Amino acid sequence: MAFLDALATYLERIGDVVGEVHVRVERIVLEHHRDLAVFGMEPGNVLIADEGNNRLLIVSPRKRILWEYHFHGTKEGGDDAFFTDHGRQIITNLEHAHFVEKIDIAQNKPVWQYGRLGYPGSNGEKLYYPDDAYQMPNGNVLVADLRTAW
Repeated sequence: MAFLDALATYLERIGDVVGEVHVRVERIVLEHHRDLAVFGMEPGNVLIADEGNNRLLIVSPRKRILWEYHFHGTKEGGDDAFFTDHGRQIITNLEHAHFVEKIDIAQNKPVWQYGRLGYPGSNGEKLYYPDDAYQMPNGNVLVADLRTAW
């Protein structure tokens, strides 16, 4: 956690130079998703990016699947996933499909997407192996576009 605090401090400092950059790290977990619009916190729940099975899962400490999302239009799911919007949504990158998607947990559907699914590139709205997409508090999304940097 000390590393993340140092990173947040650094990003806030350079944010004054490059624009709005703020980082807040939250531990968000889930209770029963059909009953709540905003999910409560229950220690031990885990968000899993199950890339090989083309899905995201939230699993309880007793290994019960509490929530499941299946990706459409690709054979490879998200390889990283993070809670955002105070635990109401998940942002994930489909690295091998060159795509970033934000999913509303209660609606179980995408609410934001970037990239052209299955089409790599470094111009326009194309990505080339996006990795670790994070949503900033102001709504902007920060993503490492791995092959574009080469």
